[in-house]
Amino acid sequence: MARSAPGEFAAEALVRIAGMDKVETPRKIALLEEAFHRAGEAQLPYKRSVSIIKVPGPASVYRRVYAQDLDAMSLRLKAVGAMLPIDAPKAREMFLRIPAIKLPRLTCEEFLVYDVDGFYDLLGRIASQSFTPAEIEKGESFRLLQPYVAAVSSAAQVPAAAHLIATSNVSDADFGLLLSAYAKAIGKISGDDRTFVHAASGPQIRDLVQVAQRRNVAVLPLLEAYRLYVVNNMAGPRCADDELMLNDAQSLGFADPRLTDQQGPDAAVYFNAHLRIPPLQEIQEIEVTPSGMEGAAMGLRGCDDINCKAIIQKYSDLVWDNTRTPYSAAQKASPEWQAKLQQFLAAIAAWKPQSPEYAAEHFREKSALYSDVANMPPDAAGRQAVLRAELEYVVKNKAGAENRVQWFLPVSGLIGRVTLDPFGLGKLADDLRNVGDPIITLFVELDAAAPRTPDRIMPLI
Repeated sequence: MARSAPGEFAAEALVRIAGMDKVETPRKIALLEEAFHRAGEAQLPYKRSVSIIKVPGPASVYRRVYAQDLDAMSLRLKAVGAMLPIDAPKAREMFLRIPAIKLPRLTCEEFLVYDVDGFYDLLGRIASQSFTPAEIEKGESFRLLQPYVAAVSSAAQVPAAAHLIATSNVSDADFGLLLSAYAKAIGKISGDDRTFVHAASGPQIRDLVQVAQRRNVAVLPLLEAYRLYVVNNMAGPRCADDELMLNDAQSLGFADPRLTDQQGPDAAVYFNAHLRIPPLQEIQEIEVTPSGMEGAAMGLRGCDDINCKAIIQKYSDLVWDNTRTPYSAAQKASPEWQAKLQQFLAAIAAWKPQSPEYAAEHFREKSALYSDVANMPPDAAGRQAVLRAELEYVVKNKAGAENRVQWFLPVSGLIGRVTLDPFGLGKLADDLRNVGDPIITLFVELDAAAPRTPDRIMPLI
């Protein structure tokens, strides 16, 4: 069943099948190699993160979409990571076949940034676990890391690469060479304010400096390069909504420089307070005055049309009574609340996109509402009614989703709910099996044979 599925679903399923205890080692290796190959067919090349979370809207859905790790990079990393404890040299050989990271620069209109932290995390594990002590002493670990460090070309890579170097098991001399290659790379990065602000790499640079000092490796070249990196990016065109990218802790970090685990809204302030050493000069305001202000993120707010707002009002009526007090479980069992639920289900079933170009937005909003309402009914029968309505919608509107991974989010959530509550939602499992979609059937059977743990399901629902 996995082999007949599209690339991302095939790769995900094959990795999970390889992880089953009943599968013998030679078969695990073959399945993981096959998964690695099929990962290249995924629609999405890289994982992404939401850079602005303060604005209510589709951000939470996108965060869950990418938390599935069904992009090509994440799937390859899963296959290699699963191979590492089985055949470490083979895992290293597979890792070397992952295409080089080439992240496009983002515009200020975008709010999804690239997330490649997992790549550097696995690279560090391979460097420390796939070589013998003798090979590490001969510099094999360094020779693996050096090209990747030198190839850093986006602000999205800066913090993860700094952590990689700081935690590497290379000799002091080779550590100095890695530091030099890294400094040379980051000094050339500029022109992507959205990613630069989100990356907030000051704390990772601080950790790297501390490790270098313990190793008696000179840190001035690194700090010179990082100073240049900060100035180049802050003095260029800036996004008009940068302040929306900061969480509350980061805002406090700006107000209180003692909070060194948060960079705050101004990388130059952090540099001056926590990184600068003589003879480096403090970064002056004139050095980081933006050359201009560009646009702001688009698409952060969903549900703008009148029909969507009407559905949201019916959703709100399920949550609050006339005094704006949340309904209790006892109140939700009443005929009045049950009637409200049926009215909501009828309204959302009849809700159509205002035009074809809004199909993806409509799918995102509608499937998310179904998922939210499924948590409300106090009894299993009510939850099943909501989830069956969601299942019917998702199956019939596969083409409406932005991509296959977005479509699969509500599917994965439906299957996960059955896994978490097999007795209360057992009948839904039969509906899922019989719905006639081969991808859904595959993952229902997979969750039955190799159930996901709650920590893997809960972020998706």
